[in-house]
Parts: sequence; structure tokens; C-alpha cells
Amino acid sequence: MTITSTQFIAFAGGLAGTTVLTTTGKPFTVAVKGGSIYVTPQSTGLEQRRFTDNNVQSALSLYSKSASLRPTDYSTKIAHSSYFVGLLNLYLAQAQQQASITNQQ
Repeated sequence: MTITSTQFIAFAGGLAGTTVLTTTGKPFTVAVKGGSIYVTPQSTGLEQRRFTDNNVQSALSLYSKSASLRPTDYSTKIAHSSYFVGLLNLYLAQAQQQASITNQQ
């Protein structure tokens, strides 16, 4: 599955205020500002991690080649990769759900 950074950032924007989980179950919230994704761990509520369009595109390019959902595989492409993979897992789950609904029609 090919995912563009534009699609992924738009998806993340739709999650504003929603609690999402990292691959290890740590909760965080998401916001999109100026074309970048910002994640805020609920444990601190203060430290925002920023994923720029370029970071996201680089990580998604790696996903399209490997289909890996292990944060360590993305650590050279995007800082705080467990948050990225948490978002990616949610994106893929919703895409699969949409495909299932479409196939039933």
C-alpha cells in the first residue's frame, strides 16, 4: 500500500484531540500545524514531538518498501518513531476497515 505524506498528515489532522497509543501502549495526542504533525505524550503533556512533511515522506517511503511496523526500523528516518508507528497502525486499521466496507457493498 502506498501512502502519501499528504494523505497521512490529513489523517493525523482528523485525530486532533484523540488519544492514540504507541506500539508499547503509551498514550499521546495529535495535532497538525503548518503541515507538520505534532504528538504530545500524555505522560508529560508538555513535550511536543514534531514530524515534518519530509520526515513523514521518508518514513512512508520506507514503509512502502518494507511494510515493517517496528519502530526501530524507522529510527533513522524519523525521531520518536514509536509515535509514528502508532499513527501508522491506526491509519492502516482504518484503511482496512474502509476496504472491508467497500467490498461488502
